[in-house]
Amino acid sequence: VCLPPSAIRGFLPDQQTVLTEPTTTFIDNEIDNLAFRLELKSGYGYQDYIVWHGVIDGKQTSLITEPYTGFWQRFMVGLMRLLPIESQI
Repeated sequence: VCLPPSAIRGFLPDQQTVLTEPTTTFIDNEIDNLAFRLELKSGYGYQDYIVWHGVIDGKQTSLITEPYTGFWQRFMVGLMRLLPIESQI
């Protein structure tokens, strides 16, 4: 897709810029509260799993399921994973 520069002006700056001090300070201070750190752990046999480390409701938390997902969301993703890809149909 080729877009004219005016269509993407809201996404890209008109000139090269660098992050200012307040922006980098905000990112450095808040990234741990906004993002999750992933850790790959070895399980039993050949099964590795992901541990999600982050802050939920102000408390440091470690999860073995994807944060902010419910059982039915994970169930549907697992079910769709078994279906063939469109190119295989």
